[in-house]
Amino acid sequence: MSRVHGRHLSITPGPDAGAQISDGGGERKTMRARSGRRETRCRVWPRDGSRGDAASAGRLDEAEAHLERARAVGAGPGGLDALAALVLLWRGEVEEAASRSEDALRAAPEDARVVCSALDVFGRARAAQGRGEEAAAAFERWIETARAAGLTALELQGLMELGVQEFLEGKPDDHLREARELASRHGVFAPLVLADLCLFWWCGRRARTAEAIAFGEEAVELCRRLSLDLLPHAVMALGWARGLAACGSGEDEVAEALQLSPGDVDLEILAGWIRGEWAFRSGRHDDAAEQLGRTTRVMHASPSAVPPPAPFLWLCALVAAGRGDEAREALPEVRSSPALSRQYVNRLWLAVGEALLEGSRGGLEAAVRGFEDSSAMDVAVAHAIGAEVLDGDPAPGWLRAALETFERGGMESDAARTRSLLRGMGAPVPRARRRGAGLPERLRQAGVTAREAEVLSLVARGLSNRRIAEELYLSPRTVQSHVSSLLAKLGVENRAGLVAAGLALAEEREGPDRRGRAPVSGASEPSRSR
Repeated sequence: MSRVHGRHLSITPGPDAGAQISDGGGERKTMRARSGRRETRCRVWPRDGSRGDAASAGRLDEAEAHLERARAVGAGPGGLDALAALVLLWRGEVEEAASRSEDALRAAPEDARVVCSALDVFGRARAAQGRGEEAAAAFERWIETARAAGLTALELQGLMELGVQEFLEGKPDDHLREARELASRHGVFAPLVLADLCLFWWCGRRARTAEAIAFGEEAVELCRRLSLDLLPHAVMALGWARGLAACGSGEDEVAEALQLSPGDVDLEILAGWIRGEWAFRSGRHDDAAEQLGRTTRVMHASPSAVPPPAPFLWLCALVAAGRGDEAREALPEVRSSPALSRQYVNRLWLAVGEALLEGSRGGLEAAVRGFEDSSAMDVAVAHAIGAEVLDGDPAPGWLRAALETFERGGMESDAARTRSLLRGMGAPVPRARRRGAGLPERLRQAGVTAREAEVLSLVARGLSNRRIAEELYLSPRTVQSHVSSLLAKLGVENRAGLVAAGLALAEEREGPDRRGRAPVSGASEPSRSR
């Protein structure tokens, strides 16, 4: 299709000769041709589908050949500059890419598509240079430009770029959720899955295990149903989420992801990191060091798009395994890893590894300070390993803090190991928190999950499955599965029975002063709690 489109563009230079609408993920392309005035100049942007696709996919020789042909037919400078900037970015010439994108902005300030494309490159270039504020400003301008011009696909792409940058920096997830809602509203599935995957990692890092699993399941379901080529990454992500609850419990998904896309280096890196992290969290530090060391070598040979903290966990595992000399030898290599600046959590784990190597309790406390919200899971794991490796008074307090996070997040195997470490120190062990704490007793006894309880409360408000799906960012099929499970667990025959059960539970929680309130049935749009 790209070849046919490129040929079409090469012989129809008029500005209205053709346009491309893409869902942003390359899964679906629709092209339409319109008759119109023919001019001698050719607009490369946005009618550069094959050219932009080639550059975005890293097929640089092909993209540069397109550029030369566009120059030969007298293409406008704005589009040429924007595409040239993208090629420069892929070649690693970051500052040159930023400069060329500014040329595009000056050459075509009124062309919304050129402006968005140039801001895309400029923002990514600044992000790569660690100039996050400039990158965010570029992405925000991109979003505003696309929205004002009614270019929904470009608005969605801008929201995703800004959301991903904020995710990598450990910032709130507002733009990712906005992108997800926009993609869902317009039925654009590849960006929807990408948003799910980013939100999945975002929740997992914050020890919101059930929510991470829900996003992972949603992504996998969409990929399977629509045959999206993001399936291997979605399955891999779900494996990691399941491993939060119990180390190693997601091995089936990890193995499946590797089978789905053999030879995919990014997937091999993710698998190596996930398996190494499971060994590390389980206290099998020699195994973790071997697995994470191999993964680090692969990362150096083939840098990953979003590098996991494998090199920095490797350093920690070496120290925890009593292999301090190897850790000191590896430290310069780890410090110089390109992965360090790519994701905020990598900085945390490098600082933790350095503190463990130095035997510094104060250094470990400083390493995790400020990450309590954005990386609650990592902070808890760091506290647990710190208590295991470093002697001293803080250790029991670190373990109790870690235990609180693990139990709140449903990380059962980590919680069990932390209790064992506390007992080994002769320290008091807090009473185990009951599973389902916070749920009404009736629901807990029936085995209702927290997510099913959310669905039940919305059923009681009179919402349809589709409305519930929109509220909870799930698919209608997933909601129907929860409804069926609730019918069985609560022993009711139909939806009316669920409404009655949900209202009765709400009355128990709210007290007699709120009883008798009628359920909402489409009278107003429900507020979005997520």
